[in-house]
Amino acid sequence: MNEEHLPCDKKVLEEKLYKAVAYNLRLAREISGFTPRQAQSAIWNYKDEAMFANRVSEMESGNKKIDLKTFFKACETYN
Repeated sequence: MNEEHLPCDKKVLEEKLYKAVAYNLRLAREISGFTPRQAQSAIWNYKDEAMFANRVSEMESGNKKIDLKTFFKACETYN
């Protein structure tokens, strides 16, 4: 295998990983009965559910990296 292709392959694998995590987070949220705003309030402890209304959709799109702390908190929230 040519090493020039390795970084691209890693990037593709990372993108697939974040998409899979995002899909599963959305599925877990829906199964647990949380709306995106309720989940956002629970995960980030926002008092106003309208504040930063796109945080959950960003997390569930897979287009933005999610840090482990946020991932863990979402898992705890959704059981």
